[in-house]
Amino acid sequence: MAKEKKENKKWYDVVLDILLSIGIVLCVTLIVFKVSFIKVVVNGSSMNPKIENGDQGYMVKVGKNTKIERFDVVAGEYGINSNYYIIKRVLGLPNETVKLYDNELYVNGELVEQTFSFISKTGNFVETEWTLGDNEYLLVGDNRAGTIQPVVEKKSEIIAKNGFSYSTFDVTSPKCASSSDYASCPIRDRNWYWFKNGK
Repeated sequence: MAKEKKENKKWYDVVLDILLSIGIVLCVTLIVFKVSFIKVVVNGSSMNPKIENGDQGYMVKVGKNTKIERFDVVAGEYGINSNYYIIKRVLGLPNETVKLYDNELYVNGELVEQTFSFISKTGNFVETEWTLGDNEYLLVGDNRAGTIQPVVEKKSEIIAKNGFSYSTFDVTSPKCASSSDYASCPIRDRNWYWFKNGK
């Protein structure tokens, strides 16, 4: 009888250890996720056709030593509103001369193949050539027809890159409280995709 009680206790301890281990792993994972990612909601159509207005997801936080590469999708600071980010694609890197002409990308005079989908812009931007300084990046929306002008930002103004989307708000729903805050909008669909590559 004493032996049976001992075995039952052993079984109970094993289950408790497993549950405790799972709890610790979940807590550590949540902490790492919180430290490493920021939540973003795409507001606007400047990243069409792949990244849509109302997409929500998480992007990887950019630190001092994070490498930002050409064609990364990044979130940058937008003016004085620290709660609102612009989401664009990196076309130019520090100390490069970048030219956009008839939707072709030239870097330091060399044609660079663009391996992602974008909406062509008829005609040229007001400026078509940029000489970037130290820590400066040229950011352009994939919807070039809907982009007034590319943005030059310093690395210190870029807070996150790439990441993933997991659902899209129905921004046309009458349930939306405003056109800038989508939290009250119903979910239109749930689909996972990487921001960098699009759907």
